[in-house]
Formats: sequence, C-alpha cells, structure tokens
Amino acid sequence: MSGRARSGCQERFHARDERKGGDRGIVRPFGTGDDYCVALLQFRQRQLRHPFEYLLEIAASGAFGETTTCGASIAANASCTVSVTFTPTASGTQTGSLTITSNATNSPSTVSLTGTGAGSTTTNLALNAPVTASSYTQTYAPANAVDGNTSTYWEADNGVWPSWITVNLGSSQTLGSVTITLPPSSAWNTRTQTLSILGSTNDSTFTTIVGSATYTWNPSTGNTVTIPLPSGTSDQYVEFSFTANSVQNGAQASEIEIYG
Repeated sequence: MSGRARSGCQERFHARDERKGGDRGIVRPFGTGDDYCVALLQFRQRQLRHPFEYLLEIAASGAFGETTTCGASIAANASCTVSVTFTPTASGTQTGSLTITSNATNSPSTVSLTGTGAGSTTTNLALNAPVTASSYTQTYAPANAVDGNTSTYWEADNGVWPSWITVNLGSSQTLGSVTITLPPSSAWNTRTQTLSILGSTNDSTFTTIVGSATYTWNPSTGNTVTIPLPSGTSDQYVEFSFTANSVQNGAQASEIEIYG
C-alpha cells in the first residue's frame, strides 16, 4: 500500500548540547507529506571549549525507516542528515519514533512520528477471479487476463466494437486503482487502446467509473497502464469496455489487476 502522510508529517528539528543550556528535540513543522513522509533531521553540535565527537546510533520504529549521512560519529559543530520514510502496510493512523543514541549525558533523544496510511493496497483483487467477456478469439480466453501470467492474454473478436471484459470480485469492494498489462515481449509494438471502466453491484446495472480515454502501452516500460479510480468507488463487478486498438483490430489485455 502506498501511504499518505498527514499534514505536518514532514518535520525539521535541531538538537543542541544541553549541557551548555541548549534545547534538544524541539520540533518545527515545515511542510506536509504526500505519498510518503520524510522527516529531515539536522543534528548540530554546539561549539564547545574542548570539541569532541558524539558516537551516534540512529533507529526508526513502526512503519518508519531511516537513512542517514551521519556515519558512526559527528564532530563538534558539524551536521548530518537523517531521512525518515513512511511505508504503511495498512490504512489509518500509525505511529513510530526516531531515536538518536550518543555518548551525551542526556542520550537518547527521541522524536515521535505519526503518519496516515491511505491509497491502494498491494492485493490484486482480480487475481483468479471469475471473469466474462463479450467474445474471444482462438485460445485467447478471458481467464487469461486474471491468471497472473503476463505471457497469456485475452483478445476479443476482430472488428467487434465495443468489446468488454468483466471481473467479478465476489462481493462489493472498495476500489482504488486498476492496472492493465499487455505481454512485455518486444514483439508487441507500442499501441494505444481506448476504453472506459464501469462498475456494478449486481452484474446488471452498470455505471461509469472512468470515462472513455485513450491509453498507451509501451514495451520499453513494461507494457503497463495504471488508472486511478475516483475516491469512494465500491463495486463487485468491474467492466472494461474497449472501443479501439491502434495495432490489432480487437481488444487485448494480458493481465487486469484491481486494487482496493
């Protein structure tokens, strides 16, 4: 799942040597995160009469990870950077912490981290799901589009437009995005297909989720197109209605992936 950090999740803070009356761990928000949360730490030592090095250990917990330029130690009056990433595995608010351990008398220093997971899950709801289509040619059956194998594909009868393929998710699901893939072989030339996406709760009455648009599949980038769905989309049946293909005179899809 991708994660969206809530407003204020990006933070910058400065830590100074407390033994000289400084402050430590004061948080000053300076921005917001979008697809991930980054906390930028500038660790600065105050100039001392007898400068020395702090030995550092930096760790993040929870759904947060960290990378750093600090190394094993940092000299007096020097600085380094720690980047904290937010990678949620579930939706909703998640917490963690960033801890800096040194040989300072007031060690460790800890900063609380909070992020909100949102967006698409990593589970393909369409994998091996029941699927039907308006038609197919030769052995290129609809089931090929949900079998997890990009080397097999569904192809509708030539010259029949529109052609559709419908995936039954088993029950109404909250939907976030769909990905349509064609075989990645370089033998498949770059092509466009025009399609719309519709949804239904009963396989009878369908409403438009995404209006008709033309998309490009390029083998040099994996022959994959991802289409985000409007927030709040929830359906059991997801139909893909094709009206054009710039290379083959029929609709084609090797894998249809649907994410919540």
